[in-house]
Amino acid sequence: MDILSEAGRIAIKEYIDANRDRIDINSKIFDIMEGSLSPHLLHKLREDLGQKSYEQAKGRIAPINYYRKVVDKMTTIYNQGVVRKVTGGTDADQELVGWYETELGLNKKLNKNNETLNAYQYALMQVTLTEEKANGSRLPFVRTIPNSEYLVMSTSKVDPTSDDVVILFMGARKDAMGKDEYVYHVYTDEQFVIINGKGDILRDLMAANDMDGTNPYGVKPFQYVNMSENLVMPKLQVDDVTMALLIPLLLTDLNYAVKFQAFSIWIFLDVEAQGIEISPNSILSLKSDATGEKPSVDVAKPAVDIAEVLNLAASQVGLWLSSKGIRPGSVGNVGADSFSSGISKMIDESDTYESRKEQIAIYKDFEASFWDKLLKVLHPQWVAGGLIDNRTIFSPSAEVVTEFQNPQPLKTRMELISELKEAIDVGLESKVGALKELHPEWDEVDIEVKLLEIEQETQKAVERMMGGAFGGGRSNEGEDTGSEGFDA
Repeated sequence: MDILSEAGRIAIKEYIDANRDRIDINSKIFDIMEGSLSPHLLHKLREDLGQKSYEQAKGRIAPINYYRKVVDKMTTIYNQGVVRKVTGGTDADQELVGWYETELGLNKKLNKNNETLNAYQYALMQVTLTEEKANGSRLPFVRTIPNSEYLVMSTSKVDPTSDDVVILFMGARKDAMGKDEYVYHVYTDEQFVIINGKGDILRDLMAANDMDGTNPYGVKPFQYVNMSENLVMPKLQVDDVTMALLIPLLLTDLNYAVKFQAFSIWIFLDVEAQGIEISPNSILSLKSDATGEKPSVDVAKPAVDIAEVLNLAASQVGLWLSSKGIRPGSVGNVGADSFSSGISKMIDESDTYESRKEQIAIYKDFEASFWDKLLKVLHPQWVAGGLIDNRTIFSPSAEVVTEFQNPQPLKTRMELISELKEAIDVGLESKVGALKELHPEWDEVDIEVKLLEIEQETQKAVERMMGGAFGGGRSNEGEDTGSEGFDA
């Protein structure tokens, strides 16, 4: 597609307009992931209850953001054990890769990219340089762009997942008439253009950036990852937004019901309730049709099955996790005093093994393409332009291979202990190895301390057993000899 032509720019404008709903949904997910659940919860509550009931319920909302916890649970492949090795290259090539890893803070940045992929099913990482500093130097920089700030477009007639055009939303400015004018940066491998919401080229901004419509890099300065095998951008994650709000809504409904459960309802039958000092929303004044009925006053106490509502919420979380390829951890019946810990336990003990395997396969390809673009296309141009200090040129035949820690199916602690005990009993594992397996965060000192503690506890147990077997006694001085007497 020629994005400088009128037809190309009109096509881009229409594509932007057609994806307004996507931007709206992605904005909601962004807010939830950033910890701002309450505004969307309140909006949904007003829709469901109406204004009058909403006013009663809004002060008791339960903005429990478990969706972010689920995404965090899935986002682990960059937390440990990532190794990048250069094949077919030199020591200088390996040092250049290490330099970029350090300067970019790469594992942290890719962990964010992985989190975005798990939240939206696609993610875009920009590869660029920092703004020029006072001394004229610049540094490489990458960032994952929020999914509410860009679109990716395929123009291929063969591959609908091909990321041919990247459209960045650059905010708004005032046009010549003083009205808001949205600005978009549009990239292909060959071209770059800045347009407004009508598809018109903003030539003043092009001139300010010294751009003539060509892409000087010859490639888009982005790396794109997509879970869909059918679409350039996956279907909207409406289901996730719905589930992110559903459980907090159920708990808010429960809080709302409990508010009224705490008050008894006074029922006045054929009694004038005027002048009675009592909460007005707790009085129900009725008039009977029958004659000769005696006036009466009764009390009705509303009842809410709290346990059933909480179990409903817990079961729906479990089913939702299963639908995302996560085997939820076991959790029994939950009640008012155990719901939070029960849901946390379900998520914490969930098995993301299958999901992690899929993510590792995706990010191996992602990194191979990223390093190829960075080291063989962008880096040489930055060096030629004197834009960065590291002037090492990567060998044309070299490749960067990324290895991740092999994912293991989740085991309960008792299952792991049982396996390690069997391995120790048949001589295939040592106590030191078993402790490392149980406590991977421990260092050698921690393990030595624990082994000494175990040895001392074992010795005490033996002494107690031997003392009990042979009996204790009294010395001539009246002291209890017990096991000490046996040792002597």
